[in-house]
Amino acid sequence: DVPDAQALGEVAAASGIGDLNRADLDAVIAGSDLSLSLFMTWFTEGMFGFTSTADAEVLFRLVHNQILEPRFDHAAVDRYGREQLPLAEDPGLDPNYANVVALLDARYDDPRGRLPNAEALESIDTAGIERVFDERFGDVSDWVFAFSGDLDIDEMVELSRRYVGTLPGDGIDDEVDFVEEPPPGGVVQREVTAASGDLA
Repeated sequence: DVPDAQALGEVAAASGIGDLNRADLDAVIAGSDLSLSLFMTWFTEGMFGFTSTADAEVLFRLVHNQILEPRFDHAAVDRYGREQLPLAEDPGLDPNYANVVALLDARYDDPRGRLPNAEALESIDTAGIERVFDERFGDVSDWVFAFSGDLDIDEMVELSRRYVGTLPGDGIDDEVDFVEEPPPGGVVQREVTAASGDLA
């Protein structure tokens, strides 16, 4: 599931929500000053967004519908793979990317701590991303929603009741049974050869 989890945020952002593809969704929210994105780490999952005060309800609706009606288009999955594949096959194309790959490979044995290689990218599919989403985003019982800014408290309480309080949850907190692997002992040295010319 690791490659699917790593792709989830970008694929969701390119896919839209429910019956609306990305272009349709952009048309619906045109004129609204807002953004919403999904993220996953080893231990957490969540959403990050911002909006103008006037568009607060639109953002709440997006959060609500993103959980209840996620959309992961095959075209977005394919595009993600095509965009990531050249660097996965040859990290040396970009010196910054090559440095990150070398650092993560030196630090972690666990694939969750590394960037996907070509084989991992080929394993990503819509069904896998949906499975990861259902597991990590399908129950918000132990989620914490935080809001900051120029907000009307009564309005935020009402919007929270309507759009957050109606999200699915069985009331059970997830138990974390995984501990991040310790860093390697001593000095670990890697030499990275990447790109050419002034940026090499």
